Amino acid sequence: LTEQGHGNKETAHQVQSAVSVAERDKSGLDAALVEREKALEEAERLRCEAEEEKALLRRTLEETQKALEEAKGAWEEELTAQRRTLEETQRSFGDTQRSLGETQWELEEEKK
Repeated sequence: LTEQGHGNKETAHQVQSAVSVAERDKSGLDAALVEREKALEEAERLRCEAEEEKALLRRTLEETQKALEEAKGAWEEELTAQRRTLEETQRSFGDTQRSLGETQWELEEEKK
């Protein structure tokens, strides 16, 4: 009986040691799980921030493109107006040259 009692005591000690190791392992796994959950939450937070930044950049790009198109349209209108002004000025200059030529001819005729 003493051997059996000693064996039971040793078995109980081994079981207790195994339980202690299992509890430490479980505690370590629980801590690792908590860290993993924190990392996942941080990753999700960063993903959301990246999505917001992407949306902001897309809006900025769209606004910039719209502003460039408007500026291009205004520039084209200004260029067209300047061409018309130049054409009118050239016509007027031609008319003035003809008029001066006619006046000069009339003056020369009057001198005769």
